Amino acid sequence: MSRQGGHAGRPARARPQLVLALAALTAAAAGQAADLGGGPRFAPPPYAVQVVDSLASYRPRAQVTGTIRLWGHGSPEHDFLGRLVGRWSAEFRRYEPGVRIVDRMYGTASAIGALCSGAGNLAILGEELSPAGKRAFERARHYAPTRIEIATGSLETNYFDYAHMVFVDRTNPIERLSLGQLAAILGARYGRGEHNIRTWGQLGLKGAWAPRRIDPYFWKVNQDFALFLRGRVLEGSHRWNPRIRQFVTFDRPGGGVDDRGLQILRALARDPYGIAVSNIRFANPQVRTLKLAFTRAGPYVSATPRTLITERYPLTRIIPAYIDRAPGQPVAPAIREFLRFILSRQGQRALIEESGYLPLGRRQIREQRLKLRDARPCGVAGSARCSYGKPPPRQAAPEIRGPAVPSLDRPGAPAAGEAVLRVWGNPALASLARRWARGFRASHRDVRVALHLTGSDIGMAGLYTGEADVALMGRAATGSELKAFEWVYRHPPLRVEIVRGSLESRGRSPALVAFVHADNPLRGIDFAQLQGLIEARPPPGVPRIHTWGQLGVRGKWAGHAVEIYMPDTESGTGRFLRATVLGGSALLEWPRINEVASAAPESEAVLHTRSRILGALARDPYGLAIAWLPPGAGPVKPVPLGVNAAGPYVLPTAATVREGCYPLGRDVYAYLDPGAGAPSEARRFVSYILSAKGQAAVHGGDGYLPLMRARPGESACERH
Repeated sequence: MSRQGGHAGRPARARPQLVLALAALTAAAAGQAADLGGGPRFAPPPYAVQVVDSLASYRPRAQVTGTIRLWGHGSPEHDFLGRLVGRWSAEFRRYEPGVRIVDRMYGTASAIGALCSGAGNLAILGEELSPAGKRAFERARHYAPTRIEIATGSLETNYFDYAHMVFVDRTNPIERLSLGQLAAILGARYGRGEHNIRTWGQLGLKGAWAPRRIDPYFWKVNQDFALFLRGRVLEGSHRWNPRIRQFVTFDRPGGGVDDRGLQILRALARDPYGIAVSNIRFANPQVRTLKLAFTRAGPYVSATPRTLITERYPLTRIIPAYIDRAPGQPVAPAIREFLRFILSRQGQRALIEESGYLPLGRRQIREQRLKLRDARPCGVAGSARCSYGKPPPRQAAPEIRGPAVPSLDRPGAPAAGEAVLRVWGNPALASLARRWARGFRASHRDVRVALHLTGSDIGMAGLYTGEADVALMGRAATGSELKAFEWVYRHPPLRVEIVRGSLESRGRSPALVAFVHADNPLRGIDFAQLQGLIEARPPPGVPRIHTWGQLGVRGKWAGHAVEIYMPDTESGTGRFLRATVLGGSALLEWPRINEVASAAPESEAVLHTRSRILGALARDPYGLAIAWLPPGAGPVKPVPLGVNAAGPYVLPTAATVREGCYPLGRDVYAYLDPGAGAPSEARRFVSYILSAKGQAAVHGGDGYLPLMRARPGESACERH
């Protein structure tokens, strides 16, 4: 919320700490550690010190000015990088006094969002960039963020990206694995012509070991720690071995936490035929690590400070910083010089003394500095010279697209004292949002509504970085987005259902529908049955289902296996299905699941995906598909859906979706800050949307459905 002449960014209640240089802070010589009280917090390993001492000292190219708005690795409980950033800022300011560094270390979850929203211009992550974060940035900017590597993950220091290590029982004779073998153990690559590894004999073990099944123990596969393994080992695939035993950190009743890494190795100690991914800090006498190699040709190495810094250990983690740099454009001078400082002897010495990270190796430092020197984006990692190719082509615009910059509900600059309500979010809502803005303005003459509708993910980024007051979302916020908001504001956002998603309009949060072949006699299916079909390990009390007979279908159908056709389970639609029906599970029964993703332009992807899914079902009389209406031509039909066996089983219609009784209808939400200091206009705007006038603005041309229910006795829900 902003007013003319007032502060247009984050409300004062959330003002972050400013990391500014202290005029009295001095050092005897360039490169000497600044005295921030108590001396260095960490005793770096000798090889790390040796590498840092060999680096070139920082020498400014020019005197620069500007403000660096730094977002990144931190949390309400742990100030992971605060002291390090403070030292970097103080030492850098001795060379560049015209640069101000504003520290907003609210966590990795908010860092890329700050770049997307424009609230930040430098993001330091505490883990790898997620695919969702990369997509959000590319949707906002139409090119990828520029990655600058600044540190190596630690060997065994908690919270500082410790190396992932592979463990077995100490009696197991195996000594080493390649990444390909590890992928075949942890992954499920059905349909790719590659063999899974499921027994110890497949790894060359003889005798009693050969027939024994490998039991993998691992992090939860859809949480942050697994993201690195998914990229490095599974080459981006989300098809994990369904037999993986997953572990999460939890609070002990008497205080303290039971770390997932400790739980993993504790479980492995009870299973001589298991294999686990964890870290040496959690090791016990019953387990030992394996040497790893990138390929079967070797070399096979263990994780040590030297093999991590030189990146010879295959599961080394690298700490990135990201900046917004358009293709062909130079890095902003202040950011360029600050990153050059971080990559210098002074910056890397501060890093190893004030954090648990290890320095980058000498070769890696040279490569990163080339990215900053060259005005073109960097190409393949490890190449002698970095260059951009052509910028990626822009995808076709969706049917309704939000403005590239905020637009007010009427032309002209705001009048003196006039408030501006900043509404960000889904571009598919643009036409409806403009009608809401005009209607709200009619009764709130002192408030202007600025619409910035470029994407749901951009809308949430604007909200948690303080650039937006309301986020209009075509989906529920993700766990990462909720965490980002809560870590910034210290409370969760308020979520309000504002309209129903459509029955069948593409891009308007359409309801999901279960389809079968037209002559299939199935009368209905419920969530528990879908869980039994799709999940590799259904929850207690939910039986696994393989055949149509287990769904109550008789005759020729009874003995046939059910083949599943569905959207990519990592797409927005796939995540909604998993969250609603499967409790968020990502360990699925992959042999029966056929995921369908579209290579069509963004504006046609939904339509193309539905066509492919239902086309596959039309060719398979024993299949079951999850897609959208309308079914189109072909021998397929929707089936009634129930939340549980007691029913009711409901078909998707405009009435059942609007009234909220169709189980896979999708809602559209507004998110806002419920805090005491939040602008009251945001609540009033959402209240207007929920009013009779606001809901009356929702008509068929938009595809969305209003929340209003039928009169008593006329409910479509009551008739099922």
